[in-house]
Amino acid sequence: MGRDLGHPEAAFKRRIHGWLLWRAGPARGAAARYLAVDPARPGSSYTYDLRPDGSGTGAGPSGETHDRFRTWKEDLRDHPVAVRADERRQTRG
Repeated sequence: MGRDLGHPEAAFKRRIHGWLLWRAGPARGAAARYLAVDPARPGSSYTYDLRPDGSGTGAGPSGETHDRFRTWKEDLRDHPVAVRADERRQTRG
């Protein structure tokens, strides 16, 4: 996922309305890539590339391209994926 950024390993960060959010690279100060995956359809995914200066770009499930990480995450929120009942129980702690 982030091999071209020098960060081949990705770490799971959290769920956003059913989307599984992964990150390769640090949260700030260097290039990173975020990946949102629909767990029911692994081929359905969206990326956001974050540059060292904090700017970035990525397309969301609406088809819109975002220049701000916040609006990319809001796009994920506004287009939730179906979550099975057993997955909801597991994430409620």
